[in-house]
Amino acid sequence: MPERPDTAGAVLLRDAVGRRLALFADCRRCGRAGVRLDAQALIHRLGNYYPVRDLPRFLKCSRCGSRKVGVRIGQ
Repeated sequence: MPERPDTAGAVLLRDAVGRRLALFADCRRCGRAGVRLDAQALIHRLGNYYPVRDLPRFLKCSRCGSRKVGVRIGQ
């Protein structure tokens, strides 16, 4: 499991699950948007206290393979 990053003021994975917020990935290269992320699986991999803002470093677009992926929070 990765080291626990600085979480001051960040929305954490556990917060997203607790508030029933959806996490979406958007590729900045090919434009694929709205791919829903499985927050429970991310918690299992990264831990409850992982900041949502740091998720892009672990993501890759399944369409074009780019690592230029953004994450947004929705309902």
